[in-house]
This record gives sequence, C-alpha cells and structure tokens, in this order.
Amino acid sequence: MKTCIKSIADKQFDIILINEDGILSFIPYDKAEEVFKSLENNGYIDKCTIYINKQFGDIIGTQESIDVNKQHADIHDINIFYKLYKNCIFESDKEYYNSHFNELISIRHVERIEYLKNSFNKLKMFISQSKLDLELAKLIGNILTDIGIIERLNLIYHLNYIKQNSISNLKDYQNVKKDDLIFADIIGTIVNLLEKEYETFGIFDNLSSFSDDNVISHSNRVFVMMVEFLHYYNEEISRGIASKLRVDYRRKYYSFFNDIGRKFNLLTKADRIEDISRVGFRKIEQNEIKYYARAAFWHDIALVDVLPNIPIVENNEGDNHSILGFNLLKYCMAQNEYTYTTVGLHHEYYGFGYGIFMNMYNKQFANKNFNNIEHILTYDPSDINSLLALSYFPAKVLEIVDSYDSLHIKFSKNKEIGNIANEVISFMYENFLEDNIKIDPIIFHIFIKYLENVRNASIYDCPL
Repeated sequence: MKTCIKSIADKQFDIILINEDGILSFIPYDKAEEVFKSLENNGYIDKCTIYINKQFGDIIGTQESIDVNKQHADIHDINIFYKLYKNCIFESDKEYYNSHFNELISIRHVERIEYLKNSFNKLKMFISQSKLDLELAKLIGNILTDIGIIERLNLIYHLNYIKQNSISNLKDYQNVKKDDLIFADIIGTIVNLLEKEYETFGIFDNLSSFSDDNVISHSNRVFVMMVEFLHYYNEEISRGIASKLRVDYRRKYYSFFNDIGRKFNLLTKADRIEDISRVGFRKIEQNEIKYYARAAFWHDIALVDVLPNIPIVENNEGDNHSILGFNLLKYCMAQNEYTYTTVGLHHEYYGFGYGIFMNMYNKQFANKNFNNIEHILTYDPSDINSLLALSYFPAKVLEIVDSYDSLHIKFSKNKEIGNIANEVISFMYENFLEDNIKIDPIIFHIFIKYLENVRNASIYDCPL
C-alpha cells in the first residue's frame, strides 16, 4: 500500500478497511497517505482486510476487491457478513445457506435485485391458486430470507456512507426508495397469499427458513404470525368481539388499564373501554396490515449480536436495537411512519423496556403530576410523536408476537415441556401482566384466541 499511495491518489481510488470484528472504515483517496502513515507501526493494519477499486487489483495483488465508485458498493466476503451479523448463521441446512448466501453476497446489487424479481415472478404465479401449499410456503420462506440478507448488505453500504457524510446526503436515496418499492410489492403480495387456506396445518413449521434459531428465521416467523394474527383480529372484530370486551371490561381488564393510567399520570382514567382508545378497537385495513407486516419483518434489522431478545430488562440491558431500527428504517430504508414507528416502539413494555416513546416521555413528563396524553392506545402514529397517546396498536401486537416467538424457541429446547404454547402463555401472563404490566391485556387475550383457533394450541393456564 505504501508504494501505491501516489497512484491511489492520482486515480482517486477510495479505500475500505474492515478489521477482524467486521467494522468498516472508509478512507477517501486524498486521506490515504495520512491514514496509512498513522497506522504503519501500530499493528492494526495487519489484522484488516483492504478493499479497493477492481481496476487497481493487479497492483494490490488480491482477488478480494470492490468498486467503491459504484452506487451500491458490495463486500464480496461471506465471512465479513457473518462477523457483522453474528445472528444470521443457519444451523439447519447449513451447507445450503452458506453456499446460497455466498452467491448472493458475491454478485452486484443490481444482480441481486434481478434475482429477487425472478423469484417474485414465480410467486405471482400462485396468486390464483386456491390454497397455500408446501411449494408456495417454501417459496415464501426463500424470498423472505433473501430480502433479509439483501437489505442487510445494503445497510453495510448505507451506514458507512452516512458515517463519512450526512444522512441527508445519502447519494443513492432514490435507489433506496426504488428498492423499497420492490420489497414492498413482494411483501404485500405475500400478505395477500397468507389469507388463503393452508393445505396442511403448520405448513411453515418444518421449513428451515422458519425453524432455525437465528434472527432471519425469527423475523420470518414473526412476520407470518403478525399477518395471521391481524387477519384473525379482523375476523373477531367482524364477529362482534368489541361488545363482549365491553361487557367483560370491568371484571377482567379495568385494573390493568387503571394501573397503566396511574403510572403515567394520564388525565383519562380508563373507567370504560371507550377511554382506552379514541376509536375503540377497530378493524385493520389491508394496506395497514401490509405496513405492519413490514414492521414485523424488519423489527430486528438493527440486531446484530446474539441476544435473548426477551423483554426482561436484566436480560437485555444496554440493548437499544429498536431505537436504532427506527432510525435505519426511517432514514436508510425509505420506510413509512407506520412501519418505522412500530419498530421503534416494539420494546417499550409500558416503561419497563426502551424505545423512542419513553425517551420523549421521560424528557417531558416523567417528573410531572399530569400530562396531555389522552389515550392509552392509538392507531395513528402521529399521536405518538405528539405525545397524545401512550402506545401504538401494531407495536403492542408486535411486542406480544415477538416475545411469544422468542420464548417459544427458548422453551422448546427443554425436552421436558409437553405443551410449549401453554407454558409460554402462562409465563407471559405471570411476568408481563400479573407481576408488572408490560403488554396490552386485551390484545393478549385476542392473541390467545388466535393461538387456539388458528394454531390449534391448547391454552389453559391463563386467567384471560
């Protein structure tokens, strides 16, 4: 590198260094001599991989190179990807996924998008099919997994660029939005397909794209459960569940919401079910389901380490991936406020977790005896930003779905547990409602009915 510094500057070739922990450093060509001189004797450079323009490869003498002048600079090394995203490694079908991910990582971004479009064309062939069969389930899993990997590769580039410049100058933001339109179209189509009757019960359960213990499979499972639950929730609304909730409110739910209101010094005391939300419990529109499904899919986009991801503060101390995810979705991935607000709130747990709302609330209201928050629950993300409501409906759903899946994976490793679903729900009631109120009790009640009626679970150890 020392002998080539002048040529690097003359040809204006920027450089990327990646250390042994997978941390990216971007070196502009006009700073290369200064940077390498400072690193010359400290040993850091010996543990780094150096990437430079492909045209300069014969001088550098390496096959590992990227073109940093292209709009989507790519890192063609699966080991670097796994060093950064430690929780994306598959243990089931490991050889296949290593080979497939290596192929995705080795090609240029435009080729990845073309590959994804081809998969999407296959997916659209199933639109007229009456039932969701195993072939379609496998294709859905493969596509979701591919999108998860492709967007994480994009983030490596975007984050590095933002570190060196400013978020408002993200030079390929129009391409980011163009990519998002493709992802949104695919995810929206999958949401529609998940309304079909399943050919067999538990059709996704034994597919490696849904059954592995990593963040990719977890996100795929949470995505499907979120969509299934929202469809079931709408059916319950159509069947008149709101009337039954109104009858049962004082006996089963009032004490929970009253405690929440007192904790946050709300003016509204939630004496009636109508006090919880300005619009009551309403049906979710199909376009809203698609936004919320994207939030479920991306909820752990900023989670790179292997964490328990269970909302007990001592287990996740210092973890702020929901806040980081909010910023990534808003600024780097061109998502809408329905999606990034849901992600930013999905670990709030009524003040026992962390997230964008608690940061705002603590800044303005934590030490006051009253505030202007009108309702406990809202369907409008702008109510969160203006501090007019305490919680956002899809985020409260995602809290429950996310926690249930994480706990289900944890409990399934205990071979002595027979009815895992019942054990998880019992644990959630005891730790997230009975002990301290962390989740919405009404949404939790409907979620239990979803597990019983859609997932064929037997739940008997929960008072709700």
